[in-house]
Formats: sequence, C-alpha cells, structure tokens
Amino acid sequence: MFKQLIVVAIAVLLSSTASAAAQDCWRGEPSPHCRSFWITEFGLFWRLDGISREIRSDEIYDYGVRYEVGPMYNVNEEYALGGTVTLTGTGENGLGIHGRLRYWMNRNWSLDLSPGVIFLGSAGGDDYELLHPAASARLVLNYADFVGFYAGVEQFRVRQEGSELDWYVGMHAASYPGAGLGLIFLVIALVAASSMGVTGVH
Repeated sequence: MFKQLIVVAIAVLLSSTASAAAQDCWRGEPSPHCRSFWITEFGLFWRLDGISREIRSDEIYDYGVRYEVGPMYNVNEEYALGGTVTLTGTGENGLGIHGRLRYWMNRNWSLDLSPGVIFLGSAGGDDYELLHPAASARLVLNYADFVGFYAGVEQFRVRQEGSELDWYVGMHAASYPGAGLGLIFLVIALVAASSMGVTGVH
C-alpha cells in the first residue's frame, strides 16, 4: 500500500510543478503581490505524549516525516484559502487531504489553520490494524513561505481497540526547498518500496 501512496503523491507534485507557470507565484505572498501560490512543504515531526501507545504496539516511532502539496488562493490582502494532499511516513504511513486557511500577518509572517482527514494508511507491524477515515488538524506558523513551525493532532482508530489522539510538533521547509526535498524523499521511498516488493518483504 505504501508504494501506491507514494505514486499518488508524486503524481500530485508533478502536476503542480507542470502548472506552476500558470500561477502568479510559487513562493506565497499576500495579495496584491500574489493571486495564487503553491504549498510544497517537507519536514519532520515529533510526538509529544504517545497517548495512542496504549492501543498500539511498541513499534511506533516518536518521529516521522511529512510532505504536503496543494494550491492556495488569496481572497484578499489578509486571507488565503486552499488545500493539500498530505503524505506521512513513520512506523505508520498515511495519505490524506487537508483544507488550508491562511492569515497573512504581514508580507513575511502568516498563520495557517489546516483541518483534514487521513483516508488511507498502513501500520508498521501486524499487531494492530488502523481504521480510516481519521481526523487530523494542524496550526502552522510560516516565515517568508520558506520555513514553518507547527503543532497538530491526529486521531488513531484501531480495530477492536477504540480511538485515541496523538499530539505532535514539527518544522518544515517550504516553497522551492520543500519541493526539492520532498521529491527526493518520494523517489527514495518509491525505490525502497519497489525493492521490498521484489524481494518479497511485506
């Protein structure tokens, strides 16, 4: 399943890159500097309390990687609206969609609210089965659309065990650095997933 998730994410990234020329901006800025721009974020996150360890095996990692790609549109000088496709990789892997509301504090600083849902995923082991869809949300502080810091929460639904929430914090590179790092990550992950399939490792 992870291989399929990566293929979908690469397709989204390539389609966004191909259409970037038709957009007003690649790196986000408020109106009137930009009418639209692209979210391309890649970074690391760390779990804060591991609440969901109570219903999952000890194989879960305390950290993971996150990549998001999607369009944004400035509706006025203060607000932008859009959405992203999200790929996460840890001991568990997930693919989701998130809305994005951005408030421009000034030309460099902005604050994003990003609620969404994880609709595909797989666990790192056979001790438990994740159920989907599962809710997710983040609050992101951005600087110059090059770097961001965030706090978030994800719902973990485990078959026959119930539902718990995990809180986490993270940071990412955005714009050109985020797109480059994310594409490298996707290619490496796809090669690794293909290699595991060839060798029969599941």
